[in-house]
Amino acid sequence: MLKGERMMYYFSFETEMGEISFVWSLGSNKRICVNRIFLSGEVSASIKVERVLSNVVFKSDERLKVASRKIQGYLRGEEVNLPLEIISWGILSEFQKKVFHVQLSVPKGRVNSYAWLAEKVGVKAFQAVGRALGSNPFPILIPCHRTVRKNGEIGGFTSGAKIKARLLKLEGVEVDSRGRVRKECFVK
Repeated sequence: MLKGERMMYYFSFETEMGEISFVWSLGSNKRICVNRIFLSGEVSASIKVERVLSNVVFKSDERLKVASRKIQGYLRGEEVNLPLEIISWGILSEFQKKVFHVQLSVPKGRVNSYAWLAEKVGVKAFQAVGRALGSNPFPILIPCHRTVRKNGEIGGFTSGAKIKARLLKLEGVEVDSRGRVRKECFVK
């Protein structure tokens, strides 16, 4: 490890939707800084961590256990305040921060389109917000799964369309047999 480089750790836990892993470090004042969240898909979250990061070490912390219990509750359908304070905002570009802050305004049970999000962020290219959401290192905490195509198709998700559909259903958004969200679920 180079001088000034932070030691990176990971913490994994089981949920209704499979394993989730936090990649984290200690920031100033011993603050927990989650740098990335991995969701299980075809491969478990901890395997994804090990494939992407070579020098990461498993380590627990009580603050991460509290955060994990909140996410577990959310995935069981409970009303919880997700732990946004653990997000390492400093790793994001200014554009990502802008996109993610607007995305946080989309309430549970509602969706928005890429075009709507681009308009709210103040850009014409909805593909740019799609790329920002596609590279979201904090799935679930930053609810990128709430953005769908203008025609209601759910679109992509880094952990797969099935996981995205499950998250939407969990939040009360109905996805029909064609894989589309009803228009009344869209924010105005």
